[in-house]
Amino acid sequence: MTACLLQLPEMTSVGPKKGEHPLLHLALQNSGMLVGASVMLLIAVYEEQLQNAFSPGSTLHEGDTVADMLTTVVP
Repeated sequence: MTACLLQLPEMTSVGPKKGEHPLLHLALQNSGMLVGASVMLLIAVYEEQLQNAFSPGSTLHEGDTVADMLTTVVP
């Protein structure tokens, strides 16, 4: 979350472009922050499964889906 907070000064220093509605600018900035925080949350929640999936002894194979990756437990 610290990474998100470090973006706040940059966000406040950039204003809407000429012809761009200020609320659209605000919505785009907020949606970007929300997507970034969501990705970080998903990484934190599935950290162990991701480490197992990308380890050298992984049992995942080419063509496996994301659901396979998250449900596969490597001993």
